[in-house]
Amino acid sequence: MALSIDRAGSLGRSSVRWILKAGSVTLGTGLALALAAGNALALDKLVLRLPALGNVDITMAELKTFAETGQASGDFNSLLNDPNVAKQISRADLQKILKTPFQVGSAAARTVPVVVKSCPGELVIGSVSQVLYADNGQGNPQTLTRAIESSINQAASKPVTALDVLTKLEPKIMTVDVGEALKIFTRVKAKVQPIVDKVGNLTVREITSMDSAKLSQLLSSAGITQSDISKIQGAIQAFGTIDPGSDLDKLLRQVNVGSLLQKAASGNFSGILAELGSIDLGQIDLKPYEGRVSGFMAAMMEVLGLPVNKGSACRAVM
Repeated sequence: MALSIDRAGSLGRSSVRWILKAGSVTLGTGLALALAAGNALALDKLVLRLPALGNVDITMAELKTFAETGQASGDFNSLLNDPNVAKQISRADLQKILKTPFQVGSAAARTVPVVVKSCPGELVIGSVSQVLYADNGQGNPQTLTRAIESSINQAASKPVTALDVLTKLEPKIMTVDVGEALKIFTRVKAKVQPIVDKVGNLTVREITSMDSAKLSQLLSSAGITQSDISKIQGAIQAFGTIDPGSDLDKLLRQVNVGSLLQKAASGNFSGILAELGSIDLGQIDLKPYEGRVSGFMAAMMEVLGLPVNKGSACRAVM
C-alpha cells in the first residue's frame, strides 16, 4: 500500500503518536510481553490496521535496517519523515526503543510459565491480544502465551531487545489494530491518573481494608462514576481480607500499586513487566487465591476501560 505524504501525515497523527510516543502494546510494550521467542519462530512483518486508511505493512527487514543504520524506505520512511510524527518522536528515539534491552529475573523465569497459564496471566495477555494478534485471533492470548513460555529462559540469561522480540515472534504475520489500541489507551489514560492522585500511595491492604464510605469519597473526588465505584467496592468485598503472613500477604507486599498505575497511565508497559518480573513468587502458592485475585483484577480492568477476555483458566476459577 503506497501512501502519499498527506496520507502519511494522517497516518502519523493517528498511529505513530500512539505506537511510539505512548509506549503502546505494539513495538515497545505488548511485544515486550512476548519477550524473545524460540529460534524456530520468525515474524516477517507487522500489519498496522489504521482507522480510515486500511492496512500498512512494515517488514522486519525494514525495522532491522532502521535499527542498525537509522535509514528507512517506502511507507515507513514517509511515516517517519512526516513533521507531525517528528514532533512526537525522533529517529534516534525510535532506534532506542527497538534496541533497548529487556530482561527478567531468574525467579520470574521459574514462575512465569505457571503464571501465564493462570487466570491473572490470561487476563493480562488477553488484553494485549485485543490489539496485537495473529490471523483472526483478536483477544486470544495463546500466541503470546506460547512465545512467553518458549522465551522466558533466554530473557533471564541475557538482555533481549524489542527488535529481537519482533524478529522471532510467531507467526509470520501479526496484526496491530491501531484503532482499537487508541480507544483502549485513551480510556486508560483518562481514568488512571485521577485514581493515582487519590489512592496511588496506598497499599493493596490499605485499599481493601478501607472504610467503604471513605473509599467512595476518595474515588468520587477522582471523578470515578458511582457505577464504577460500586464495581470496585463489590470486587473488594468479594476479595475478602488479607491474613497477615499468608502467601497472599507476601505477594501483595511486593506490589506497588501507585507505581504500576503510573506506568499504565504513561503507557510504559515494558516498565510494568520489569516491575512485575522482580516479584519473587518462589515461596508463594497462589493457587488458593487465584479466583479472588482474578475477580479483583477483572473488575479493576473493566473500570479502567481495559478489555477483559476470559479464557479456559478464568472460566475454571471465576
